[in-house]
Amino acid sequence: MSFTEIRNEYERGELGYASLLELRPRSNYANLVGIVTSFKSPKKSRGTDYVGSTVITDPKSDSAGGSAVVINYFKSSVELLPKVMKIGDVLFCKEVKIQPFGNKTQAISTKSSSWMVLDGALNSEAFTKSSNFVSHECDFKIAQWMKEWWLAKDAPLSVPVIKEYIPPRSQRLTLKLSQVKPLTFFDFIGEVVKVSPGHFPSCIEIQLTDYTTNHSLPVTSRNIEDPYAVYGPRVVQCLLWDENVEIGEKLSIGSYVLMRNLNAKISPMGYLEFKLHGDKRARQNSEPNVMLLDKSHPQVADLNRQKKEFLHEANIEFSRNIAEGIGLDNNQITVIKHTSQIPTSIDDIINHTEVNGKFRIRARLTDYMPEKIEDFARPYCTNCNKSLLPTREQFTQCPECSFAMSKYSFIYMFALLLEDRSRSTLPVYLYGKDARNFFDGLPPTNLYADQETRNALQQRFRKLWDGPRLTPYNGLWFDCCIKSYTVTDEDGGLVKRYRMFDTTLLYQL
Repeated sequence: MSFTEIRNEYERGELGYASLLELRPRSNYANLVGIVTSFKSPKKSRGTDYVGSTVITDPKSDSAGGSAVVINYFKSSVELLPKVMKIGDVLFCKEVKIQPFGNKTQAISTKSSSWMVLDGALNSEAFTKSSNFVSHECDFKIAQWMKEWWLAKDAPLSVPVIKEYIPPRSQRLTLKLSQVKPLTFFDFIGEVVKVSPGHFPSCIEIQLTDYTTNHSLPVTSRNIEDPYAVYGPRVVQCLLWDENVEIGEKLSIGSYVLMRNLNAKISPMGYLEFKLHGDKRARQNSEPNVMLLDKSHPQVADLNRQKKEFLHEANIEFSRNIAEGIGLDNNQITVIKHTSQIPTSIDDIINHTEVNGKFRIRARLTDYMPEKIEDFARPYCTNCNKSLLPTREQFTQCPECSFAMSKYSFIYMFALLLEDRSRSTLPVYLYGKDARNFFDGLPPTNLYADQETRNALQQRFRKLWDGPRLTPYNGLWFDCCIKSYTVTDEDGGLVKRYRMFDTTLLYQL
């Protein structure tokens, strides 16, 4: 079947999917497919689920100037949401509910909804799907047709992650930061530390490191809020111009990059800086001068080694300061047991292959559940090992097994959404002994009835969150220990989750 035949049958609705242009609010349920034009990282909804929001379009809707369709997918776990990785991916959704949203149309998942995501790269056959999605041969033909259409229409730039060795394009050397001298052209492999708009039009400014030191860079003091942040002569400013700006805007903190044809100069402030201008030859050959590298890429092995050494030295200094009482100030709000463990990024935790991993991270709180602190403690029956919904009433016996319960029959159960320096997030659960240890031994009780304990808990929690909920809040950074484990989801599969342990929130009267 040719692409023309696929397009005609799709637009007539003969392939089992509704054309996005023909959707109308309150048209009940539909099967949809489209190219991802934007998406948001999964986050906790106002209820108990997680939500992933994705915007899709298709050729007919796009050519007619029609609005793209927003799909909001809800599931009890992040792992059950559609695995959209980048703009240009193809998303299939079946049995989604169509409803109005303002003057637009949106789709909402239901219990019977299913999904499949195909990699947007033209020759890639990689895909992920939910356990209840039944795919057919025509689905992959639709996806290929849409990918070719999207790539042919000068789609917004996406930055691929390179995993294979990249041969040098010229005799130009790939230098470490410690080797760079002014007035030289070179290639560079480093980690993105910061991304911000430049001081000039059509320019973006990023900060890079490879964890080596160059004495032509300014000497700055260590960040007391984050003793593991790279600083001083290990960090260089890099200005991106022309076509490199669009790629630079898509870089995130913690990304590993290969930059070609950098020019080292001395800034007006007298320090070393990198510049990357447009490259006509690179544009003609479709070879970008900025490329993302996978963290397992063979060309970043030395960078990973330098980073590990830096974190090890920073951890020794931090542990020594704690032992001597130097680090115990208003910026330290937790105490952990595993101080010899080097901090790990959230991305590395999520990508860790072992089921029962233990990690140390430095993060801050961006959200929490339940919404009311009174619900942080729940009635708990030790006989049948079940928790009950929080209420002002005091249970004298368990409704499930009739076992006697007292005012001490409570357990902490709550979740924190943590964010690290790269803006990656991780939902972390606290319950039982780990949660009680987190609150420095404060016992769980009926927080609706016990005002004294509730006030004490609020004072402790204010260390983490001292602002209105559901508003942007830049809390203090803190260290904590995390371990992964698995649970069985509603479809019978194993889902990885994370809980906090051996971490105590400092509290002073």
